[in-house]
Order: sequence, then C-alpha cells, then structure tokens
Amino acid sequence: SSLLHQLASPPLRSAAMLTPREEQEMAEVLESECAVEMDKLATLCRLGIPERLRAEAWKYLLGVTRPEKAQELSLGKLMEQRYLRLERAWQSDPQLELTRRIKAEVRGHHAAAPHLRSRQRLERLLRTYLHCHAADYTSGMLHLLAPFEHVYRDSDTDAYFGFEGLMGQLSWALTFEGRKQMAVALLTLLRHLLPELYAHLEAEERLTTGTRAAETGRDWSRLVDTSTLDAEKRLTTGGWR
Repeated sequence: SSLLHQLASPPLRSAAMLTPREEQEMAEVLESECAVEMDKLATLCRLGIPERLRAEAWKYLLGVTRPEKAQELSLGKLMEQRYLRLERAWQSDPQLELTRRIKAEVRGHHAAAPHLRSRQRLERLLRTYLHCHAADYTSGMLHLLAPFEHVYRDSDTDAYFGFEGLMGQLSWALTFEGRKQMAVALLTLLRHLLPELYAHLEAEERLTTGTRAAETGRDWSRLVDTSTLDAEKRLTTGGWR
C-alpha cells in the first residue's frame, strides 16, 4: 500500500503540496548523473509527484529502471526489443473469447475516461501482459493499466513494463488475505478522507465489505461500485491522477 501511496497524486494529496524547492529537489534526484537516491526519492514522492516528473519517478519506484545510470541507454534498448518480441508472441495466439471480453471492457472504460487516447493500445498492452505471464484476466487490471497508458502516451515499452512492475509488487494483493486487507484499507481511507462520498455510497448500498470482496474474488480496486457515477467522480475514486 505504501507503493501505491508513493505512485499516486490524488486530488486530496496533490503535487500542489510540494513546495517549489521540494519539486526542484525531486527533479535533481531524478537527473543525477551517477545514481538516483531511492530513499530520498521515495520520501519526496509521499507528498505527490508533479505531472512533469511522474513518468521518470514511476519507473524508479516500480523497479523498471535501475537507480544506477551507467547502462541506462543499453538497458532501455533491450527493453524495447523484449517488448516487441512479447507483443508478436501473443498475436499468434488470438484467443477470440478473451479478446472479445477485453474489447468490451476497454470500450466501456474508454467512454468513462476520454483522456485515454487509444482503445486499441490498451487492448494490446493487456494482451501482451496476459500472454507473457499466462495470467487470467480480471477487470481490475484495466483500471491499473489505464494510468500507465495516460502517462507513457509515447512509449508502449514504458507503459507495459511500468504496469508489469506494479502487478509484480501487488501480487500479494491478489490472494484472499491480500484482497481483504486492501479492501479494508480502501474503505478506511474513503471513510476518513471523503466522508460525504462514503456516506452516500453506503446509503446507496454500493460498498462491499473487505471479507465479502475477498470471498467473492472481486478485485479490491473495484470495491466501490462506480457504475453510475460520472467520469470525473470515477477518476477521483481511482486516486491515480
């Protein structure tokens, strides 16, 4: 949960909380010639990540980019080559039913989040990940992938490996106990940070308890039923931007 806290810059904890000096300090940490000081970066990111620094900061926080910069360019090229191989691999295994399901969910998500530029790109990134990891698709994956599609709009490689890094670090949350703990944590934050929204959702019976969410296999990121909320409120409850 601390990783998500560092990655996110939600409305109630926006990058505006950073002073100009702290923002400049974060930029200097990321632009270090030899190595990025990860402890210092993580501490600064707890106050929110400015949009102009988000793409670089996420890569370090997720372990996509190594703190040592000596081989940064060569490793970047290797990642691009690996992503192209992974993308070609799933295209030889169409899995039509899975493709139809992903297309339907992406279409609905895209309508609610018009800032996402390409439905096809989301579908491609998801299929690549699922094929590479022989993973089952769950609806929550789309919600976790969408911020990477938005932030890394010019690089499929960065979007893919950022998402892969996040999924790797959240693997515990996909277990029964992990889902339950994340559900309880989300409800607690919602109750204290957005009490009016919490009360409204509770009154409308749109909240699922942590245990029930785990027992039914629902992904914790979809704990709150936002199917009838407008797009702006959905982005707010997502807490990523």
